[in-house]
Amino acid sequence: MGEPARDVPFGENGIWEGRLFIGPYKAPTLHSLPVTVYYGNVPPTLTPTPAVCHIRFTDVPTGHWAYDYIQALYCRNIVSGYIDNTFRPGDQASRAQVVKMIVLAMGWPLAHPATPSFVDVPELSWGYEVVETALAHHIINGYADGTFRSSNAVTRGQLCKMLVLAKGWPLRDPATPSFTDVPRDAAFFRYVETARTMKLISGYADGTFVPNGNITRGQLSKMLYKTTVAP
Repeated sequence: MGEPARDVPFGENGIWEGRLFIGPYKAPTLHSLPVTVYYGNVPPTLTPTPAVCHIRFTDVPTGHWAYDYIQALYCRNIVSGYIDNTFRPGDQASRAQVVKMIVLAMGWPLAHPATPSFVDVPELSWGYEVVETALAHHIINGYADGTFRSSNAVTRGQLCKMLVLAKGWPLRDPATPSFTDVPRDAAFFRYVETARTMKLISGYADGTFVPNGNITRGQLSKMLYKTTVAP
C-alpha cells in the first residue's frame, strides 16, 4: 500500500498527518494521497491545522506561473502527474484528462452504468466512470459515430463550455462581444462570455481569445482552480 511521506510525530491533539504512496513499496514517483489520522479522544470541536502540501513535479518549480493552481488541485487530489514525477503543464490536455479533473473537482459520485455510452470507452477502460459521470451531468457529448475520442485535444472554447455547464451558471449574451475572434454568432460565444464574467478567462493583449486553440494542462489547472477552488 505505501508508507508515510516522512516521519511525522504524533501531535498533542491526537492527529497524525502524512502521505500514502499508491504503488510498490518506497516508490515515491507513483501517485500519493494525503492522509490524516485521528487517534485517542479527539475533542469534537478540534479543528486541525492542515499539513503543508508540496507538489513533487520536477517540471513545476515554485516560480512557475501555474504552480499555485497546480499545487491547490494536487493537494485536493484533483490532479496527478506522470510516473516520471512530471506534470507536463505545457502539454495539450486530452478529453479524458479534462473530464477526469472536472469530475473530481466537482465532487460528483462516479457513475458506472452496465452499458457503455460510447463505443470507444468500454467498461474496463481507465476513464470509464469519469466519462460516464460527465455525460450524466451533461457537460460532454459524443460524436455522431458513437465515439468519445478520449485522446483528442480540448479547445479553449470547449473548456469554457464544459466548466460553465458544470457550474450551472446562467449564460451571458452581451450585445457587444468581449473578444474580437468570438463574435455573437460563434458556437461558444455565450459560454466564453460567461466564463469571462466569472473571471475564469481574460484573453490576450490583442483583444483575442483564440477559442480554437488547444488548452494545455497548465491552463486547464488555472481555469479549474478558478472554477472550483478559488473563493
